[in-house]
Amino acid sequence: MHVRLRWWLALAVAASACLLAVAVNPGEFKSCSDSSFCRRFRRRAEYTESFGRFVSPYSAGAPTLDVHVLRMPIHSALHEHVAFELSLTFLADGNARVQMDEAGPTFENRQHYNEAGRWGLATQPEPATNVRLTTHEGYAEVHWGEHDHSVKIELQPLRLSFVRDGIVQAVLNERALLHMEHYRPKPEKIPEDTDDARKLVFQERKAALMKRHKVPSATLEQWSQFEVPDAGEWEETWSGTTDSKPRGPEGIALDISFPGYGTLYGLPEHASPLSLRSTRAPPKGETEEQDRFSEPYRMMNTDVFEYEYDNPRALYGNAPVLHAVSQSAAVSVLWLNAAETYVDLHKTSRRPGPSVRSVGASQQDPTSRAGGSSSQSSHAYFYSEAGILDLFVFLQPSLAENMRDYMQLVGRTALPQYFALGYHQSRWNYLSDDDVKEVSERFDEVDMPVDVLWLDIEYSKDHMYGVWDRAAFVDPEGMLEALDARGRKLVIIMDPHLKATQAYYLYKEAKEKGLLVKRPDGNEDYVGKCWSGEASWIDFFHPKTWPWWIEQHSLAKGKLFANARNLFMWNDMSEPAIFGGPEVTSPKDLLHYPGWENRAIHNINGLILHNLTATGLTRRELGTTDKYGQPGVERRPFVLSRSWWLGTQRFGAVWTGDNMGTWEHFAGSVPMILSNGMGGMSFCGADIGGFFGNPDAELLLRWYQAGIFEPFFRAHAHIDTKRREPYLYDGEMGDALRELLQLRYKLLPVWYTAFWQSSVNGQPVIKPQGLVFPHDEQGFAIGDQFFIGDSGLLVKPPVHPGATSVDMYLSDDQVYYHFFTHEAYHGPQRRVTIPAPLTHEVPLLLRGGSIVPMRMRYRRAAELQRLDPFTLYVAMSKDQRAEGQLYMDDGQTFAYRDASAFIARRFELAPEGTVLRLRSSALRERDVLVSSSSDAVYQQPGNAFEREVAKMRVERLVLLGWHAEPKRVMATDAQGHKTELSWTYDAATATLEVRDPRLLVAQDWSVVFEGL
Repeated sequence: MHVRLRWWLALAVAASACLLAVAVNPGEFKSCSDSSFCRRFRRRAEYTESFGRFVSPYSAGAPTLDVHVLRMPIHSALHEHVAFELSLTFLADGNARVQMDEAGPTFENRQHYNEAGRWGLATQPEPATNVRLTTHEGYAEVHWGEHDHSVKIELQPLRLSFVRDGIVQAVLNERALLHMEHYRPKPEKIPEDTDDARKLVFQERKAALMKRHKVPSATLEQWSQFEVPDAGEWEETWSGTTDSKPRGPEGIALDISFPGYGTLYGLPEHASPLSLRSTRAPPKGETEEQDRFSEPYRMMNTDVFEYEYDNPRALYGNAPVLHAVSQSAAVSVLWLNAAETYVDLHKTSRRPGPSVRSVGASQQDPTSRAGGSSSQSSHAYFYSEAGILDLFVFLQPSLAENMRDYMQLVGRTALPQYFALGYHQSRWNYLSDDDVKEVSERFDEVDMPVDVLWLDIEYSKDHMYGVWDRAAFVDPEGMLEALDARGRKLVIIMDPHLKATQAYYLYKEAKEKGLLVKRPDGNEDYVGKCWSGEASWIDFFHPKTWPWWIEQHSLAKGKLFANARNLFMWNDMSEPAIFGGPEVTSPKDLLHYPGWENRAIHNINGLILHNLTATGLTRRELGTTDKYGQPGVERRPFVLSRSWWLGTQRFGAVWTGDNMGTWEHFAGSVPMILSNGMGGMSFCGADIGGFFGNPDAELLLRWYQAGIFEPFFRAHAHIDTKRREPYLYDGEMGDALRELLQLRYKLLPVWYTAFWQSSVNGQPVIKPQGLVFPHDEQGFAIGDQFFIGDSGLLVKPPVHPGATSVDMYLSDDQVYYHFFTHEAYHGPQRRVTIPAPLTHEVPLLLRGGSIVPMRMRYRRAAELQRLDPFTLYVAMSKDQRAEGQLYMDDGQTFAYRDASAFIARRFELAPEGTVLRLRSSALRERDVLVSSSSDAVYQQPGNAFEREVAKMRVERLVLLGWHAEPKRVMATDAQGHKTELSWTYDAATATLEVRDPRLLVAQDWSVVFEGL
C-alpha cells in the first residue's frame, strides 16, 4: 500500500471522533402508538387474530355487471344505515382494480378523497373484453379477457380470491380486516380511551347488534369489539401541535393474503432490507421470526434527517406497491392512497389455499392450491388515515411481468439527458461564483471528469430562491458561461417555501394570485418557518399554479434566470419540510384547492412540484433563439426531488436524503436504492460519503466504489463538514478516485442503454438478484449485489471496514468473468470470493453471454463523448454465445421520440450453424459477431441522428473466454467489403483482442472468426 494512502487510513480513528454522532430523535416522529388511526386499526388486527376464525362484519349484495365493471352494494353489520359500494374493473392486460367508497348521500355530503389516481397514474388501462359473470348460492365468479384469470367473490362475509390458472394468488379480507370509517356527526362527548369506557361501548353495541342480527352470540361478541373507541378520533394533540380533524375518523383498511408466497419486495422508501421483514408477532402456533420489526412500515413523506438505518420509519418518499414472489410465480398489488399509510406484514406456515369453486361444480375444485411454491404464506395489512379503497391487483405469472404492468400504469422511467448520468459534485455550500469556477478547474487539473456542479440554499439572497446573493455571487452569468465552455451544467436549489415578504417577487405574485396553502379556516394563508424564516407554501393542487410555475422557468419571459440554458433545478424540502411543524412537516388540517385537507393528499405534494418544474424546464427555450440564431426546442429536463410518490420517475431523479457518513448508512444505501427501484423509482442514488459527518479515507473510497454503480451519482455534504472533493486527494487515494470516476464515464453507454431499456420495458435500471433469477429462491433475500440493466454486469460494493474481499452469489449455470482480471468464476448457486482492493478494481463481474459497449477515451464531461468510438467487451457463454444492446440518441431533446432520431443496435455472437440476421443476408460461419438493428423498438433507417454519427466507429473488440487462438479474423461491412483484421491472444486469461476493425457503429456488419 502506498505510504500516503496508509497515512490517510491511519487517520480513521481521529476522523471518526469528529464524526457527527447525532441521529434522528425518535421523539420527533410518531410511532404507531402516537397516532389515533394507527392505534385503532392495529388494535383491530390484534383483536381479530385472537380468534381462530373471525367473521367479517362486511357482506355484499347481488353483483351486477356493466360491460367490464362489476358493482356490488356493501353492508356493514355494525352500521345499519350506512351504505358502501364496491366495484371491480377488469383490465385487458389481465389485471384488476378494486374500489370501495361510501355510497351517497353521506353525512353532510362529505366525500372521501378519490383523486389519488389523477396524480399517480400515467395511463388509464384498457378495459377487458369478454367479461363473464356467473352467480351461485353465496358467491359469484368473474372470468375476463383472454387470460385464465378470475375472481371468486364470497358474499357473506365478503371475501375476494384472485385466481390465475385455477390457483388462488391473492385473497382480500381473508383475515376480516376490511373496514371503512364512514362520515358521522361529531359526538357531544368524545369517548374516553380507557378499558372501562371501551367495555361500556362494547356492551351497548352488542345490545344494538342483537336487535338487528340473528347470528350466533359469538359473532355478536366479535362484532361488538370490532370498532375500538379512541380519544384521538376527532382531535389529536401530539408534541405540542393539535390536529383539529373536522371531518372525524375517515380511515380505510384491508388485509391481503398471498398463499404460498414467502418473499415480499416493495413499500419503499425505508432504510431497511430489500426483502421485507415481518412487523408483527405471528399468530398462535407459528414460529417467531428473527429480526422482525415491532413497528409497521410507514408511508408518510417527511424530513427525517439523520435517519436510523435498519428501520421501517417513513422517509422522504414512498410507493405503496407490494410484490409477492416465490420460485414458481408472482403477484403484486398497488394500494393507491396518498394519505399517511401503515403496512403490517407477517408470515405463516403454508396451508392449503382458499377454495376456488368452478362454475357448475358441486364441490371444491381440486386445483384450489396456494399460488406460490414457498413453504410460507405472506399477509399484508394496509391502513390509511383517509381516502377510498383503491387497489390494483397484478396477476401476471412473473415478477418482471408485474413490474412491466405496474410501470405501464404509473409511468416508466424517463430517459434523462446524457449528462445527468455523469458525476455530480455538490456541497452545502459553494461560497461564491469564483469558488464554483475553481472547483471546475481543479477537476480538470487532475484529469477527473465531472458534469454538474450544485448550489445549495446559500446562493440565494436571504433564502429567496431564484434571487442571486450578489455579494457572494458577483457574476453568476459569467460563472454559467465558464461552466458551459467546459461542457458542464449548474444545478440550483428551489424549495417550495416562499419567504413571506413583499420584497420577494415569487411570494408577492403567489399571494396576489391566491396560490398559497390555507389555514384550516380556508381564509388565511398558512405561515410557518423554514430556511427563509417566516414562509408560506405554494399550493400545487391549484390549477392556476401550474401555468404560473411553468412560466417561471421560461427563458423567453426572463423569469428565474434569463438565457441560462445549462442551469437545472433541485426541488428540496418538498415533503413539505416545515420547521416546528408536526414531524417537521405540514399540519394535516391545512387546506389545498379545492378544499382537500393535507391529510388526504400529503404524499402527492412533492410529485406535483417535480412535474411542474420538469415541464417548465422542458419548455423554457420555446420562443427564444440560441447564440447561433436557431429557434429553441423542447429539451429533456433534469430535476432532483427529495419528496416522491407514484409517478415521480416520469419527471426526474431522487436521492435517499440526509444520510450519515457511517458504515451502517453506507451499507444500508444499497438495498435502499434497490428497493426504490422495485417501487418504480430507478433514477436514485445516495449522497456519496454521507451528508453528515467526515468519513475516513477508507469509507469515502468504498462509497465512491459503490457510487459509480448507482443510477444517480452525486457527492454531497453538510455545511459543517470538511471539504472532500475527490481532487483533494493524491497518491494512491487520488489515483483510485480518478480511475473510479473515469470508469463511470467509460460505462456511460451502458447506463444510457439501461435507462432506455427501462423506459421501454418498465424494469428497474439496476436489478436485484430475485428479479433477474426468479426461480432461485436462495437469491431472493440478497440485497447487496445487483445487475446494471440487461448488460450482464454484476456488482457487489464492499460495505464493511477492513474488507479485502466479498462473497458474490452466482445463481445460474453460467461463467462469470472478473471485469478487470478476466478470471472466470462459475455457478450455479455458488458463492465465490472476489478480491476487493482499495483501488478502482471494484468487485465487478461480467456474465457470460453478454456484450458490453464502452467508450474508453477520457473526456472531462459526458457530452464530449458524443462522437467517440466504442470498445465491445464480449463475454462468451458456456455454449460460446453472447449478445448485447447499444442505444444512442442526441442525449438532449425529444427527437428520439418525435422523429425516431436514434440508433438501437443489437450485437450477437453465435457459433457455426446459427442463422444470424442481417438486413442484406444471412451468414453461416464457425463464430460470427453481427451488428444489426435492434428489434426492441422501431428504428427509422437513415434518421437524422444516424446520419449525424455516421462515422462513429468500433475501435476494439475484447473477447473473454475465447477457447483458442483463431487462424483468421475477417470483417464484412454494410457494403459487403471484407477486411482481414489483426489480433492478439492471451492464452493465460483466454482473452482475444481485435484492434481497429474499422466498422461503423450505426451500420450492419459482421466479424467472422475462422479456423478455431
